[in-house]
Amino acid sequence: MKPESVKRQLVTLGKEEKELLDSVENDEWISNYETSEQFDIRKAELMKSARDALNADKETEN
Repeated sequence: MKPESVKRQLVTLGKEEKELLDSVENDEWISNYETSEQFDIRKAELMKSARDALNADKETEN
């Protein structure tokens, strides 16, 4: 399945999703990480978790 284009995805956002996106783009959110190292560690953890989930989905498809 081919992912939808970003433009098409933005068109399908609901009101609350659009408000959240605008809020993020306007820098209204503050990071709770005190250092960039903490952020990088958490980012790596989340990326690994996402990869593991995708791999698990692929295994169940076969």
